[in-house]
Amino acid sequence: MHSEDGVYVLVPGSYPVDLDYANKNGGDTPHIIVPGDASMGGDDAMRYPVGSWYMELDGTNTYVETAPLTGGELIVEYDEATGEYRLTCNFTDDRGNAITGTVVTKLDNMLENYTEIF
Repeated sequence: MHSEDGVYVLVPGSYPVDLDYANKNGGDTPHIIVPGDASMGGDDAMRYPVGSWYMELDGTNTYVETAPLTGGELIVEYDEATGEYRLTCNFTDDRGNAITGTVVTKLDNMLENYTEIF
């Protein structure tokens, strides 16, 4: 979503990884995270990953670690006084590994401006 000024905003709340997303509203359910799925084509290049993934790249932009998210949630909090978001990740991958962390950031570098594309 974006504001009237074209600045993207995240609605505060919990965004769970929803394994049953495809059965809800034709797969178009707001405020969920779609679990990771195998890349289309089945190769290791991850050219077309589906859903949400943890991906680590090395210095040559080669994937050294990939893990499809299959559980957990993202917690979004917003501080109006500072304009900062606190994003807390508490995910698990398909092997049960924890993928966790927190970042505090503004989203002021993301604008909706499609006219520059053309």
